Amino acid sequence: MKVLYCPKCRDLFKLTRKELRECKCGRVKGKYRTKRDRNRGTDET
Repeated sequence: MKVLYCPKCRDLFKLTRKELRECKCGRVKGKYRTKRDRNRGTDET
């Protein structure tokens, strides 16, 4: 399990495989990358 932390709003949240998650203020966001994403070398920003 991985978690992300936003120092601005001090939110701590888990990454998921299905949906993009973000902190309360929207500054930090992320999700687990799929094998397809890793093979293509794409990053969601």
